[in-house]
Amino acid sequence: MQWNTQLPIPAVIKPFAIQEENPWPEDEPLNIAPEYYSRNSKSYTQGPIRWYELTAKPGIHNLADGVQTPILGYDGTWPGPMFKTRVGEQQGVVLRTRNATEVPLSVHLHGGHQPALADGYATDIFNPGEWWDYYYPFIPPVDVVNGEDVLDYSNAASTLWYHDHAIHYTGPNLVKGLAGNWLTFDQTELDLIANGTLPGAWNQTKKGADFDEDLFLSAQSPYDVPIVIQDRQLNADGTFFYPEGDYDGFLGDFVTINGAAYPTMEVERRKYRFRILNGSNARYYNLNLSDDSSFLIIGKDSWLYPEAFEMTDLFLPMAQRFDAVIDFSDYEPGDTIYLEDNLLQTRPRGPQAGEQDVKLAQQGAPMLQFKVTGDLIPDNEDASVQVGTVIREHVPLEGTNIVGTRYFRLGRALLGRFPESPEEWVINEIGFDKNLIDANPQLGAEEYWIFENKSGGWSHPLHIHSESFEVVAIDGLPPEKHYAFKNDVINIAANSKVEILVRFRTYEGHFMFHCHNVEHEDMMMMGTIGVGSDSTGMQHSGMQHTMPAANPLPTADLAAETIDAITGSNSKSQTKSPFLNLPGLMEIIMPSIEEEEANNATAQSMHAAAFHKHKHCRKGNGKLLKCMSQAWFDDLLLFAEGAEESAKGMALGQESSLLSALMGQPLM
Repeated sequence: MQWNTQLPIPAVIKPFAIQEENPWPEDEPLNIAPEYYSRNSKSYTQGPIRWYELTAKPGIHNLADGVQTPILGYDGTWPGPMFKTRVGEQQGVVLRTRNATEVPLSVHLHGGHQPALADGYATDIFNPGEWWDYYYPFIPPVDVVNGEDVLDYSNAASTLWYHDHAIHYTGPNLVKGLAGNWLTFDQTELDLIANGTLPGAWNQTKKGADFDEDLFLSAQSPYDVPIVIQDRQLNADGTFFYPEGDYDGFLGDFVTINGAAYPTMEVERRKYRFRILNGSNARYYNLNLSDDSSFLIIGKDSWLYPEAFEMTDLFLPMAQRFDAVIDFSDYEPGDTIYLEDNLLQTRPRGPQAGEQDVKLAQQGAPMLQFKVTGDLIPDNEDASVQVGTVIREHVPLEGTNIVGTRYFRLGRALLGRFPESPEEWVINEIGFDKNLIDANPQLGAEEYWIFENKSGGWSHPLHIHSESFEVVAIDGLPPEKHYAFKNDVINIAANSKVEILVRFRTYEGHFMFHCHNVEHEDMMMMGTIGVGSDSTGMQHSGMQHTMPAANPLPTADLAAETIDAITGSNSKSQTKSPFLNLPGLMEIIMPSIEEEEANNATAQSMHAAAFHKHKHCRKGNGKLLKCMSQAWFDDLLLFAEGAEESAKGMALGQESSLLSALMGQPLM
C-alpha cells in the first residue's frame, strides 16, 4: 500500500459571488457577526464581499489504492476544499457552512484574526439542518495611533487551517475528516511570489509584471503545496476507529498525508514550498528528510519569518505549522527522498524524556515519498530564496507598557462532570464554563502570561485564538529561534513553564485559549478571553485569584542594598557608579533566585532567566566580568531599580527582555 498513491492536493474553492448584498434568499437569513453590518464604517472593510458556501456532510474517501472509508468532510471531502484569499483592505469574505451531519458543529479558522462570533467559539454551535455565516474581514490587526487606525501588516497571516471546534465533538469530528487548508496572501507575500523569491508561480501565472494574481489565487500551485499530517486507525469494517469516552488523546496506528496513507509525489529539480501542518488529535511529530538535508524555514504557524534560515528537524506539536522550502535541485532524476518522523510516542501524554531522539526505525518512519524527475531547472526559472533572504518585517511587542501578569496552571481536578473520567483536564483548577470569563484584556494592552504545566508527565500544546503571541522564556531560558517571533501554538512540555507577551486588537468579545490535544479540549481544558468592554454579560471565573504564592516584594532596604551591590556605592546618598560589584550582588541576589526556582514562584517575583549564566559564572568569580555582558548588567540594574520603586508602592514601569516575570498587578 505504501507509495502507490499520488499525493492528493485539495481543490481550490472559488467564491460563488462577489457583491455587497446578501446573495441568499430571504427565507435563509444571515446568521452572522455584528461586525458585518458595521463594516462600512471603516474604509478598509468597505466594498464587495466574496461569498463562499460549504456543506459539512458524509462522503466516501479513497484512503489508498483499493481502500475506501466513510468520512465526514467539508463538501464531503477530506481534507476539505482549500481556500486562497487576500489579506488587506476591502478583502472581506463570508463563508456559509451548512450542517448536513448528525452532530453539532462550529468552524474555527485557526490562526485567523476575525470577529468573536466568526471565530468558532466552542459553544457557538449550529445543529443538523442549520448554518452559520462566518464573516472574515481579512485585515491584519488594527493599532490605534494618535486616534487613527493603522493596519499592522507585520502581522498579516499566511498559513491558516480550518477545522471543527464544537464542544465535546472536536475530537471525533476531526478524526472523521472535518479539517482543511486556508492560505492567505497580502501584497508583500504576493510580490515575493511574483518576483520569484518564494516558490509558487508556474507557467500560466508567469512572474514579474506578468504575474497573474487572480489565477494564482484561484488554482492549485504545483510548487506551493499543503502537507496535512494526521494519524488514523481503522476498524475491521474499514471505518475510522475512535475511542469514545477516552479523553486522554487519540493515537492512530498509521499516518496520512492530505488524507492519503503513505503517498508519493513527483518533484522537479527545483525548490518547493510546503505548508506543513500537524492536524492530528494527540500525536506529536519530529520531522526530518531521509538524507538529513535541511529544510529552509520561512514561517511558523500563521506568519512568515523576518528571514529564511535552516533547520534539519522540525518538532511539530498538534496544530502547529511550519512553512518550509525543500530544494530538490541537487538530486538526480530517479532519486528518492522521504519525509520521515523520528519521534517515538507510545502514549497520548506526549513525547517523554528521551523519546524525541529515539527513531522508530533505522532511518526514521517514512511518511511521504518524493521522487525526483526531469532536468535541472535554471536559476532564473527557480525561486531565489536562500538562507538570510529577507521575508517580512517583524515588529516585536515592546514589553514596556505591560499592564500586568496572568498565571495559568495546566493540570487535572476532580470535578466529577465526566463519569468516564472523574479527573478533568483543567486550567487553574477550573473546568471550562461558557458563562465565565477567565481573562479580560483591554484592546491594545500588552499583557504577560505565564503557563505552568503541573499535570504530571503530560504535555499540552497551548493555542490562543485571535492574536499572535511572542515567547519570552521557556523554563527560564530564551526561546530557540523558531519560537522567537510570532506563534499561535506553543508546546508546554511536562513540568515546564512558558512565558509569553500578548496583545489583543481590533475585535472585542469572547475568544478562546486551550490545549490542542483535542480530547483534552473536549474535556474542558479551555478558557475564555473576554476582550475589551464587550464581555457579553459573562461573569469572571476568578482565575486571577489563583496566582501562585510569590516571594515578597523586596523591601526598600533590600532594594537599596541590591543597588549598592551592583554599583559599589551607597544608593541612598550617591549617584550610580559605572563600576559593578558583581560578586557582592550575587551574594544578595542568588538566594532569592534559588528560592524562587525551588518554590516555582512565577508572578510578582524575580525571574531566573537572566541568572542561569550568572550561576555558572559564580563558580569562578575571577572570570565573572568576562562571563557576563553589559546588557545583563543593565537588566540587573533595572531589576534593582524596579524593586526599590515597588517597595515604595510605585508601579514597575518597565519590563526588561530578560527580567520577564513582572511585578504587575493580578488582572481580571
